[in-house]
Amino acid sequence: MKNKVKLLIFVLLIIMVVAIGFKLINNKNKNHSEEIVYNYYGLYQDGLVGIIDKFGNVIIEPEYYDIIIPNPSKDVFICLYNYNEELDTYDTKILNSEKKEIYTDYEDISAIELQESMTEAQYEKNVLKYEKNGKWGLLSIEGKKISEANYDYIENCGKEGYLLVSKNEKYGILNLKGKELIKVEYDIILNDNYYDDDNNYLYSGYIVGNKTDEGYKYGYINYAGKTILKIEYNKVNRVNEIQEGKNVYLIAEKLGKAGLTKNKKQLLDYENQSIVYDELNKVFITEKNEKFGLFSKDGKEILNTEYDNIFIEGTYINAVKDEKTKVYDAKGNELQKLKFRSMIATENENYYITVDSEYNQGVSDKEGNIIIQNKYVYVGYLFDDYFIACLEEGKEGIVNSKDETILDFEYDVIQKINNSDIVQAIKSDSNEMYLYSKNMEQILKIEDAEVSIENDYIMIYTEEYTKYYNFEGKEITNKEIFKNNELISTKENSKYGFMDKSGNIKVECIYDRVTEFNKNGFAGIKKDGLWGVIDNKGNIIQEPIYSIDTEFEEPDFIGKYYKMYSGSGEIFYTNEIN
Repeated sequence: MKNKVKLLIFVLLIIMVVAIGFKLINNKNKNHSEEIVYNYYGLYQDGLVGIIDKFGNVIIEPEYYDIIIPNPSKDVFICLYNYNEELDTYDTKILNSEKKEIYTDYEDISAIELQESMTEAQYEKNVLKYEKNGKWGLLSIEGKKISEANYDYIENCGKEGYLLVSKNEKYGILNLKGKELIKVEYDIILNDNYYDDDNNYLYSGYIVGNKTDEGYKYGYINYAGKTILKIEYNKVNRVNEIQEGKNVYLIAEKLGKAGLTKNKKQLLDYENQSIVYDELNKVFITEKNEKFGLFSKDGKEILNTEYDNIFIEGTYINAVKDEKTKVYDAKGNELQKLKFRSMIATENENYYITVDSEYNQGVSDKEGNIIIQNKYVYVGYLFDDYFIACLEEGKEGIVNSKDETILDFEYDVIQKINNSDIVQAIKSDSNEMYLYSKNMEQILKIEDAEVSIENDYIMIYTEEYTKYYNFEGKEITNKEIFKNNELISTKENSKYGFMDKSGNIKVECIYDRVTEFNKNGFAGIKKDGLWGVIDNKGNIIQEPIYSIDTEFEEPDFIGKYYKMYSGSGEIFYTNEIN
C-alpha cells in the first residue's frame, strides 16, 4: 500500500506541475511559423462587430453579427448579417477598407479555418473558397480565381497551406495554387499529425484509404505527394515519436500481421502480431506467435523473438522467459546485480534518475553507481549538477550532485522557465514566486506576479510594476529592451510617466501604473484603478475610464480601444466600460 501511495503522489505531482506551470508561464512564442502582420483588428461594441486599423481608426462601423479577417495584413473582410434562425445561416458580403463590396461575381465566399492550435493564424491567409452552383473553388486573397468550382468540399487538411477537397465522394489534397498534390480518388484521407520543433507540420504526410468488400484498405503518401505504401493495408500509423523530418517510419498491418518501413525500405516483415515503439530507448518491441523480441530503430535484432514478455522500465529492458526475468540495456547487453527497479536517462549523459523497489527516486551514473540516494518521491534533472527533488510531503527543493540542499524543500512547484537559465519557484499558499539564476542565486521574490516570455527577454509583472530579465537571469531595463521606442516608462516618487531616450520627462509621473508602448505606438496609463491610453507623442487618447482585468496579461491598446477576448477566444478591441 505504501508503494502505491508513493506512486500516486508522484503522478499527482507531475499533473500539478504541468497545470500550474502552464497557468503561470505565458509563452508567446508558441511555434516557429511565419509572423503575422496585423494591420486590421475586430472592433466589438454592444454585441456587434466592426473593424479598426492599427492606428485605431474605425474602418467599418460595428453593425455586423461577426466579421472574419482571413489575413490581418489585407483589407478583405467577410461580414456576416441577416441571421436566418430557421436555417441557422447568415448572409455575407466582402468589404474592403473603403467599405466597398468586392468579389461580387461569386455567390458565397468563406475563409478556410485552420485546425485549432496549429498556428497563430485562425485561417488560411492567402486563399478563400467560393461557391458556384453548389460547388466550391479557390480564390486568392486578392480575388483572383485559382481553381474552378469543381469541388463538393474544401477544408484545411491539418497543416497550413494544404487543403482537403472532395468530389463525387472522393477526396484529395490541393496546395494553395490549386494543384492536386494528391489526386481526388480516395475514400478517406487523414493527416498523420507529424510535428517537429524545427519544421512544425511541414513534413507531415497522409494516410489514404479506399473502401473494399473486405473493409477499408490504407496506404501512405508523404508530404511531397510521393506514394510510400500502396493501398493494401488494414491499418497504417506513422511513428511520430521518431522525428527525422523527411524520413517516415510506418507501422502497417496486412492480413492481421504488422510490419515496419522507413520510407520505402522494409525494416521488419509483415509477420508480427504487434510492433510497439519505445521512444526513451529508441527500440521496437515486437510480438510474433505470442513471443516477444526487440529491434533497433533500423530494424536490427537486439533480442531474439523468444520471450514470453518484454516490458521496459526506464532504461531497463525486462525480458521474461519461463517465468524468469533477465534485464538488458537497449543494446542487448545483460545487466547483472541491479540496484534499482529502473533507470531513466536525462539530457546529461552523466546522470540517470533511479527508481528503487519502493518507488523512491534518486540519481546514479550510467554504470549504476549511486550519486543521490533513493529517498525522494520525485527527482527531475534541472541543468548542470542540479536536480529538482520532492519529499513525501509534496514539497519541492533543489539538490546538487552531492545531495546538498541548494533550495530548501518549501516550494509547491519548481521549474526552469522555457528557453532560459532562470529557475522559477512557487509557494502557492502565499502566491509568492522566486526567481533564481543558473548559479542558484535569488534574483527576485515577488507576490501575485505573472511571467511572459517574449522573443528575447522575460517580463515579470504585477498590478504595481514590471521587471525585465534576459534569458541568463540578468535584470535589464526597459530602455535596453525598447530602444526603438520614442518614449519609455519611468518612475518618480512611486508614480509613473514617460521619458524620451535622453531621459527628459515628456509625460509627468502622475500615474499608478503604465505599460510600454506596443508595436502600434500606444501605451496604457492607470490612475485610481482605471486604465486609459496615450500615444507615442505623449498625447492622451483616452483618459482613464476602463476597468480591465490584468490577472493573466498586461492590457493592450489600439487608439482608444482595449483588447478583449470573446467567449470562443477570438481577440477584439472595444471601448465598452464595464
